[in-house]
Amino acid sequence: AVGMYEEALSIIEEIFGPGHPMASETRLKLSRCASLLGDWRSALDYSLQAELDAQEHTRTLLTGFSERVGLRYASTRPSGLDRTLSLLAERQDAESIRRAFDVVIRGRALLLDEMADRRRTLSLGRGSIDESMVENLIQSRKRLARLIVQGPGGGETEVVERFMQAVAETTRERDRAERALAATTRAFRLSERQRSVGLDQIEAALPAGTGLLAFVRYERAVADGSRGAYLAFLLRPDSRIIELADLGDAGEIDALVEQVREQVVSEAEVTLSPSGSRERAYRRAAERLRQRVWDPVSANLAGLERVLIVPDGSLHLVNVAALPGGDAGYLVESGPRLHYLSAERDLLRETDETGGGLLAIGNPDFDEATLFADLSPEATDSLAAWSAG
Repeated sequence: AVGMYEEALSIIEEIFGPGHPMASETRLKLSRCASLLGDWRSALDYSLQAELDAQEHTRTLLTGFSERVGLRYASTRPSGLDRTLSLLAERQDAESIRRAFDVVIRGRALLLDEMADRRRTLSLGRGSIDESMVENLIQSRKRLARLIVQGPGGGETEVVERFMQAVAETTRERDRAERALAATTRAFRLSERQRSVGLDQIEAALPAGTGLLAFVRYERAVADGSRGAYLAFLLRPDSRIIELADLGDAGEIDALVEQVREQVVSEAEVTLSPSGSRERAYRRAAERLRQRVWDPVSANLAGLERVLIVPDGSLHLVNVAALPGGDAGYLVESGPRLHYLSAERDLLRETDETGGGLLAIGNPDFDEATLFADLSPEATDSLAAWSAG
């Protein structure tokens, strides 16, 4: 079977290129074969490359087709990440964890970022930027997406060669259009820079005394199919070693999250007055959750002043700082300060706003009547009526 899949992969890459979804699917099949043969390293290599290829193909579709088409593909595409993390749950080493976390970083919030970039690019064409530059980029992206999806249309050598030449030329056209727009538009330049952010850039940007705790919900491969599970990656600024914690079954953790939320909602609905019994009920539920998602990594947080948390799955619905911190108090009252990021790349996110310095305003004179002397009588009357009300 391995030889058959390797030959199929070679043919697919020759005809469609290395990043085509069929190539990703074939790599995942090779990964499963390698696992059955006991070749864990090859299995990991195949699954990692399958995920990187699928991420790039997703970007191509989202920038070249409608959002509906891109979202449909993203929801059904082969997931090399699930396979990779399943392999790490079985066995792991420092370098493999780094490679897997790099793929996690590059794929986190990919859909939202690409959809935002698509709308940002369209808005540039309505601004002060040369509209022809924006149109060139949009059209080159569309041509490339159509080419890749349609394929060569036949297996003859000449047909395949013409197809590959067309893909290469259209890719160069897209790259030229992106470079031209990036050279004149800071907002576009920053968004393009975000696309290349991986583990190395995150490590370099992590401030001293700050740790990054990233949760990942994935589908773990099991004998009868798959089941949801959680992992946590912990990156410290003083070590290249990334700690990986297997948090276990996602169904159990999601149920604990729901129990905590039920306690919070019931407290809000019953009364605004504090209740010792309701707090104890909340603490019991929240402590069970803390034991599953926080305690496995807490020992490695020693010496950190703050921790940046990237949640996933139902953990988006929980305030980790509000989990109990032992017999009394809460995590917010002890240990490092906790902050949230939507994605690891947010650590490097910049804006296109410029400026500097500080504008400080204080000691306002609310009774100063001359501040609004230039307003029309109607506006003054309206302001006075609003203030009196």
